[in-house]
Amino acid sequence: MGGSPAASFTQTDLREGAVQYDHTASDTDNDQFSFAVGDEAGARGPEATFRIAVDPSTHRTTIRGTDGTGNDTGWRLLAPPSNTTRRAFEDDLAFGVNSEPLLYTWDGTEWTPATDSSAALPRGEGFILYFFDDKVDPISADGLTLDIPDLNEDQTADVTVDGLDASRSLHLLGNPYDVAFDLGALAGGDLSGRGFQNTVQVWDPSGGGQWTLITQGEPDDTIPAWQGFFVERARKGRGRTRLTFSADGRQSAPGDLIGSRPALLSASQDEPVRLDLSLVVASASDTLARNDVTLLFRGDADTGWDTYEATQLPPPTGNAYATLTSPLQRNGALVRRTLASEPPPGQNKTRSYPLSARSVGTTGTATVRWPESKRALVPRTWTVELVDRETGAVVDLREAPYTFKLAEGAGSIDAPNDARFALRLTPKAGSAEVVDFSAEPTESGVRLSWNTTSEINNTGFHVQRRSAGAQWKRIGSVESALAKSATTRPQSYQFTDENPPYAIDSLSYRLQHVDTTGTAHTANRTGIQFNAPKQITLRPPFPNPSRQHATLHFGLSDAMAVQITVYDLLGRSVKAPVRGQFEAGRHRTRLSTSDLAPGMYFVRMRVLRADAGGRHHPDPKTHGRPVAHRFPQASTGGPPEMLCSTGAL
Repeated sequence: MGGSPAASFTQTDLREGAVQYDHTASDTDNDQFSFAVGDEAGARGPEATFRIAVDPSTHRTTIRGTDGTGNDTGWRLLAPPSNTTRRAFEDDLAFGVNSEPLLYTWDGTEWTPATDSSAALPRGEGFILYFFDDKVDPISADGLTLDIPDLNEDQTADVTVDGLDASRSLHLLGNPYDVAFDLGALAGGDLSGRGFQNTVQVWDPSGGGQWTLITQGEPDDTIPAWQGFFVERARKGRGRTRLTFSADGRQSAPGDLIGSRPALLSASQDEPVRLDLSLVVASASDTLARNDVTLLFRGDADTGWDTYEATQLPPPTGNAYATLTSPLQRNGALVRRTLASEPPPGQNKTRSYPLSARSVGTTGTATVRWPESKRALVPRTWTVELVDRETGAVVDLREAPYTFKLAEGAGSIDAPNDARFALRLTPKAGSAEVVDFSAEPTESGVRLSWNTTSEINNTGFHVQRRSAGAQWKRIGSVESALAKSATTRPQSYQFTDENPPYAIDSLSYRLQHVDTTGTAHTANRTGIQFNAPKQITLRPPFPNPSRQHATLHFGLSDAMAVQITVYDLLGRSVKAPVRGQFEAGRHRTRLSTSDLAPGMYFVRMRVLRADAGGRHHPDPKTHGRPVAHRFPQASTGGPPEMLCSTGAL
């Protein structure tokens, strides 16, 4: 046989059936192969040639909707996982059904129609495509599939997009892989360090259309396969002109396109405080426009222009729309932010943020609301009010939305202070005035005491402890005597640390008062110094029984020679884990028990006190008076158990 690969077969019994030949095509065009049949004597029949229709390998995505009757009409930002042209989509969509272009690319400032079949759609860059969702091209629950040829690009290699004009603010990129991509792997995980905003934007056509925000480094910062997205330059004329998609960001599955049900991504972020407001403009029973604005409150936010912020982009149609934005004056120009990042207001301090409702080509009844589904990331003690500077009306957005008339051309402002609305926030956080916080050692541990002169929205206190060089550790909680109420009367509290570390010289303690939102606020701290024990002590081993090792604690009132010995029940010495000179104070040592047979053992400590001449003598405080600690009898085959005693050598 002639073809690729060339092959020959010998079949002695013609009744054995057919011969299978696997043919490899050299390219995506139709191919052919030829064959001839001969016998063992070498007689050969005529050669026959057969043409083969080649079905090339493809990349594909399926956009799913509802019932294919127009509910899912709209623009979608896409990006090919292989270099392709518009021609690749012409067998999937009816491009000639409308006189207007259906596919556009972005030139850095505006949309450019891709009317020619040869229009290039490079890998790593995005484009926008319109779907009619009709009988010709329905987007049903089964989905509408797009496919392009697989040109065998290495899907496991980095992809770099060059030629990003530094004089342009917005660049339309796209996931270059056939699987979802972690945005944290774009630009080395540091978009802001390359001169771009950390937040990218994707157009979602559902519900009338809105921009979805995805922030690098936040949870769910995943870009699905085939997804296009806008990146915004932090400042024109600055920043890199190339960005690299690291193959390390490849995920295991393609994910779901935004605008395909179910959506993989949403606008929600795991922020300490995030406030999402929506604007809906309606006329009679029709919704004319909708838009969202988000305010993030971050302790490390930069005022003026933060790397997490995003400029409001007009919808792809650009003809009639309305927006709700947070305006900002930046470098002498007005910036309308769809995502604003601000430092949080101070506790019990009110701060206002301008909001602008803008109308382009539309008019109607507008409503600003704070959706209940978006309230979880704002503390319940914050008041959230919308102030209409034009009418003087003030509404608590927790209680009700605000409705007003939006006229054509409204919201054309020159400065943030010209905005019609102000968002007024007051974090009424809980507080507790703590005084007289002290710590003192007792027989049962360390007793902490404190008083409060007032408590507001305070549910109680967390008690934390740390030793020198260690981290704070929560060791307990105390409920407020007047939980969830306000008082100016003094209150007294106590807490006992029953298990403080033994072999240390000092400890620090800290209180945190907890408000009604569950937020802990650091209050007071105190410390305690431990003196040397007044008598010689040997604490019971811990844990007891012990399978691998136990910890021994012993205390010395003066510098002494110490020997700690382990005996079995017959009085035989089995090991001496401690022998040497020790200073006055508290000490700790580890005793290995893994080499001891299961059973009962005694642990005994003996001490010698040095006189002025350096000679050691039995300590009179312990001579002849051993103290033993008894524990439950070990079960047969269980770990070793121990008794303790102290005495003189």
